[in-house]
Amino acid sequence: MSSRQIILGAAAGYTKKQIGPFITSLRAHGYGGQVALFTHQLDTPTQAYFAQQGIQALPLLPPVLSGRYHWIASRVFIPLMRSLAKPHLHEHFWRLGEVWMHFMNARFVAYLRYLENTLSLYDEIIITDVRDVIFQGNPFGYSYGCG
Repeated sequence: MSSRQIILGAAAGYTKKQIGPFITSLRAHGYGGQVALFTHQLDTPTQAYFAQQGIQALPLLPPVLSGRYHWIASRVFIPLMRSLAKPHLHEHFWRLGEVWMHFMNARFVAYLRYLENTLSLYDEIIITDVRDVIFQGNPFGYSYGCG
């Protein structure tokens, strides 16, 4: 096992019971490396379980808008703001997604933000779902090749 490996995922409102099979199967197959999960609304027992298992909990910003307001922001307000922004800011505008997207979409912006700041620390990275994933072996025990 290399210390330059990381598994990233997201857990919004999940409990220890829902996340347990992911972590248990991962550890049972010999992976002792870093696991970082973007989280939102975890209960206290689940937070304690993360600490016990050495899982890094990275808080994801809660969305500012929801429901029909979310739709208005994504279809009207954000594009309008982008069109009014100075041209050199356009390429960075998608980063606002973490606060106006639904959690299941915003996690991808969060993954990118995290990796932009830590990429030099890792040689191998796996981004995966959490609740519906069971490991049948060490995920880094295979040769995937480049890419």
